[in-house]
Amino acid sequence: MLFMEIVHFTAAQIIDREKGFFYRILNTSSNVRTLHTHEYYELQCVIKGTLKHSFADGTTHHLPVGSFLLIRPEDVHVCRAATEEECEFIMIVYSVETLQELFSYLGKGFRPERLLESQYPPVYSLSEVERLHFLHSFQQVAALPLDQQELIKTLLRSLLMEFLLLCFPVQPLLEERGEPEWLREVYYEMQKKDNFILGTQRMVELSGRSHHHLCREFKRYFQQTPTDYIIGLRLNYAANLLIHSSKSVTDIAMDLHFQNLSYFHQRFKRQFGMSPAQFRKGQRA
Repeated sequence: MLFMEIVHFTAAQIIDREKGFFYRILNTSSNVRTLHTHEYYELQCVIKGTLKHSFADGTTHHLPVGSFLLIRPEDVHVCRAATEEECEFIMIVYSVETLQELFSYLGKGFRPERLLESQYPPVYSLSEVERLHFLHSFQQVAALPLDQQELIKTLLRSLLMEFLLLCFPVQPLLEERGEPEWLREVYYEMQKKDNFILGTQRMVELSGRSHHHLCREFKRYFQQTPTDYIIGLRLNYAANLLIHSSKSVTDIAMDLHFQNLSYFHQRFKRQFGMSPAQFRKGQRA
């Protein structure tokens, strides 16, 4: 599909300077029906039907209910219904300055380039629980008296941060190694304490693969065994508890399912070059 005309919307046309925000529940029959771009960011959440999101290069994405996306100022796009059924979506507009302030606050560890440098607007599929939570949060804003503009602004900004972190979570930078998506997901899921304290059996459950296949693929792409990866996570967690809690070394070891205290000491010293007690003393000196 080729588009001839591109409409450009300025921030002044959409965002009230005093309010600093704009939101609307849109349907595709009354929405802008030509290719356009704008000087602001849009969060969109599809709440009815299937949204057909088309771009200047002819690419089209079909987004079902629960699709959550961030449209950037440089995106040239148009939203239409994918079927004869009318499509509805929530649109919340934020100024460029608001996003810049948020990215600055979150710091470089958030890696905003993940959102800003992708070819197309980043999309996340909300689970049913997440979708209902978003709707309830939005409805809370919409139910506020119109004279509470500052409160509405605060709630919309908190909604922005909450769902950006939900949909595009902060994760340790993982070098691209060509690993399959299922393995990457397992790698990140095992960073949760509820998972890594359960060991390799939990990793096998999350992967849906055999123990042998998991171990082979994990070693192939990450150059370590699943066991060493999990022990490393538990030891990093232990090191943080030694610094940031008053728990005893024994309690920390037990909490992380190191049933053998001497083995905990041995592995900790191998990773950090000193015993847990020495590590705690050195960090608090």
